[in-house]
Amino acid sequence: MMNIQMLKAAVAGLVLSVSGFANAGLIVDTGSNAAGTAWSWGSGQNFSGIFTTISDWNINSIEAFVSNNGSEGDIDLAIWSSSGNTPLEVLFSSTGTIAANAASGWYGVSGLNEFLSAGTYWVSAAPGVGVYGVQNGGAPNPLDAYNQRQTGQDWQWDFANPGQHLAIGFKIGASEVNSVPEPSTLAIFALGIMGLAARRLKKQ
Repeated sequence: MMNIQMLKAAVAGLVLSVSGFANAGLIVDTGSNAAGTAWSWGSGQNFSGIFTTISDWNINSIEAFVSNNGSEGDIDLAIWSSSGNTPLEVLFSSTGTIAANAASGWYGVSGLNEFLSAGTYWVSAAPGVGVYGVQNGGAPNPLDAYNQRQTGQDWQWDFANPGQHLAIGFKIGASEVNSVPEPSTLAIFALGIMGLAARRLKKQ
C-alpha cells in the first residue's frame, strides 16, 4: 500500500513540475552595439525596429543597448502594431530606470507577462527627461528596418538601414504559449501510469 501511495505522490509531483515549463528565450536579439561610428540619443526621441514572429508568445522582458551621460531617468520600452513601414499603435509599454552616467549596456524592463500573437511588430525605446547618451555604432545583427521620431513628429521610415551604424540594439525575452501539453492532458496520462503500476504492484 505504501508503494502505491509513494507512486501517486511522485507522479503528481511530476505533473505539476512539467506543466510549469515552457519554451523560453529571446525572440529578438540583435547583439550589443559594435564599435563603429558613434551616434547620440536623448530625451524627446523614440527609436524603433521591426520584427516578425511565427509563434504566439508571452513577452517577459524588453531591453535596449544604450548609455546615459545624463542624470538618472526613465527609459520607455514598447511593442507596437505595424502599419507596414512604421509603427501604428502601442500594444503595451513599460518604463524602466537607467542610472546617471550609465555605461553602454542592456537597460529595460523585466517581469512582464504580455501576450503577443504571431505577426509583425515594432519594438521601441525612448529616453526620458534628462537621459541622453552616445552609442558605439550599430548592432551586429540588426533588425530589418528602423524608425526614429521626435516628440510631436511623424516616424522617419528606414531611419537606419541594417548596415548603418544607427541600428540600435534590442532584446526581447519571451515564453512560448502552449509549448507543453495542457495540465489536464498530463493528468490523464499520469492516471493511466498510476493504474498500470498499481495493478503490477498488487500482482507482486
